[in-house]
Amino acid sequence: MKTKLLLVSLLLTSALSYSQNKFISINNELKPYSKYALIDLYAGANFDLSHSGSSPNAGLLGTRPDVAPLLGIKFTHLFSKRVGWYANIQMNFYKDKQAEAVDQGFLGSFTENLADALFWPVSIMRPSVDAGLVYRFEQQKWRIYPSFGVGYVYHLRDRGFIKSSTGSDEVLHTVEYKQRASSLTLNMGVSANYYFSSRKYLFLSTNFVQPLQKSSGELVRMDNDVETERLSYKTITGGRALNVSVGIGFAIGR
Repeated sequence: MKTKLLLVSLLLTSALSYSQNKFISINNELKPYSKYALIDLYAGANFDLSHSGSSPNAGLLGTRPDVAPLLGIKFTHLFSKRVGWYANIQMNFYKDKQAEAVDQGFLGSFTENLADALFWPVSIMRPSVDAGLVYRFEQQKWRIYPSFGVGYVYHLRDRGFIKSSTGSDEVLHTVEYKQRASSLTLNMGVSANYYFSSRKYLFLSTNFVQPLQKSSGELVRMDNDVETERLSYKTITGGRALNVSVGIGFAIGR
């Protein structure tokens, strides 16, 4: 009899414990379209979609690798049933190359390469930021968020130098070069989140980046401070990119 009572007691205790845990788990889950916040940590690849076209002066603008690794963190606040806002910080990692049509000389190249080596990996960090709105498509496990925002991208480092030399004709020859390749951007993307626990999820995200300002390279030659030649190249595609990333996220809220 005591044995039977003991077994019944164990079964009741187990059932009660299971029910209690199940109740806590259900109540700890964030219901679809409720108000809460998300923190995403991610890694992925940044694909360069810039296009130089057939311009003969395209060599005045530097280049970068076609694909580069990235890391980032994103905060999203879902403040209403259908929309929310987000803020994103991303770091792309690559070394850009100086313009093919420009020769800054041995000393300039040596100084730049030395600085890159001394300050690695900071020297290969190319940051970008963006913020905007998200729309909500949510179920219990899967939640999808299209997004639209504006940002700023550091595509290529700003470069500039002036070289002067006096020839045998006693004419002062000067070469001046400038490169500007950072821009405001338009950002459009979508993220798919899969909840593997009540407050944690895995996600896949894609984001398209379109510059709103032109990147440019300009070369000016002067003799005795009189301009003899000016070459320039501008493109709206400098900084255009596609980001593909995966990561883990954490939901915060009631």
